[in-house]
Amino acid sequence: EGKEHAEQIQGKIIIDCMENLPLLMCAYSETNIESFKTVAIAQAETTIKHIIRDDWSSYHTFDFDTTTNEPIRGCNYQGYADESCWARGQAWAIHGFAQLALMSGEKRYADISAKLLDFVMEHISDDCIPIWDYRLPEHEVPYKDSTAGSVTSAGALLLSQVLEKFG
Repeated sequence: EGKEHAEQIQGKIIIDCMENLPLLMCAYSETNIESFKTVAIAQAETTIKHIIRDDWSSYHTFDFDTTTNEPIRGCNYQGYADESCWARGQAWAIHGFAQLALMSGEKRYADISAKLLDFVMEHISDDCIPIWDYRLPEHEVPYKDSTAGSVTSAGALLLSQVLEKFG
C-alpha cells in the first residue's frame, strides 16, 4: 500500500488543509519564522485559485501534474460527484478562511469565508442541518451530516466575530 498510496496522493491538495493553516500561523507568531506564514498564505491562495469554484462551492481535492505542476482537475472523493459540493469540505473552507482572516489580519479571507457561507445558506435544507452533499441528486438518500453543521456553525460564529473586528 505504501508506494501505491503515495502515487495516488502525489500532486494533490485537499480542502481539509484549511483547518491546518492556523497552526502554521500560530507557529509563525510564536517563532517569527517567516516560512510558516508564507506556506500558510500560499496554501490558502492555491485553494482559492483551484478548489473554490466561481459559484463559491468547493471541490474536496485538486490534482496537479507532478512533473510540470500544471493543474489537472478538481475532484470530490468524499462528495457525491466531482462537480458536487461535499458539505463537510465546504464547512472546513468556511471555518478555515475565517480563522486565517483572524490570524493574518487580511479581510479578504473573511470575505471569502462569507461567500462560501452564502453558498451554504442558499443550498441548506429548511431544518438547517446539512445533507452530506449540497448538490445531491433528488433520487439519492439525503443523509444528514451533523459534523458539517457543527463546523459550519462554528465558522459562521467566528466569521461574525472577525467581521466585527474589521468594522
